[in-house]
Parts: sequence; C-alpha cells; structure tokens
Amino acid sequence: AGQCGRLDVPVIDTVVTFTDIQMWKEMGTKIICWELEKETRTLPSLLKDTEITKVTLFVGPEGGFSSEEIELALRQDCHACTLGPRILRAETAALASVAATSILLQENFLKKTLR
Repeated sequence: AGQCGRLDVPVIDTVVTFTDIQMWKEMGTKIICWELEKETRTLPSLLKDTEITKVTLFVGPEGGFSSEEIELALRQDCHACTLGPRILRAETAALASVAATSILLQENFLKKTLR
C-alpha cells in the first residue's frame, strides 16, 4: 500500500466453496467475469454508479465456470460481465479485473468528490 500511495490494501478473502450461500450476503456489488457473457456488459458499465463502495469479483478456474455456477451466481444478484473478446488465463483474468475495478472505483470517487 505504501509504494502506490494507498491508505488500504484490497482484501483477498480465503477460498470458500462457490455454493456456500452464507458468503453471498455481505459482498456489496457482485460481479462474475464470464467468458460466455453475450450481452457484452463490461466492468465500466457495471461500475458507473458513483455510490458503489464494495465490489466482489468472481473469476473462474481454467475452463471457466459451469452453467450451474453461473445460474447460482445470477440468482444471488451477481452481475455477469465480459473482460473483452479474448479468453484470459485464470490468473491473468484475476489481476486484470482487480486492476480495472480499482481504476474505475477511483474514477467514481473523484467524480463524486469533485461535484
């Protein structure tokens, strides 16, 4: 946090099973990065609300999420989004989605404070 001038460090929670419904309750805005998202919702379109303060990102394993996992996520008010036209490796998708979310939330914060 010191090197980049942040006052806090993003939280990376421990691994839990995807079907553990208890984990869904206090996650803020929930976004699942899904390579088969057909409506082309992107992180910028989902994070344009300047009131968003907490985001939980789900990035699938190699081979992607199962259809059952996607259905469960959508039933829990999770928003599906695409990370673009390329299919990324799981570790690359995680880093790319966290970096993009951080930038977008920072822009939202600046818009809100400069009103």
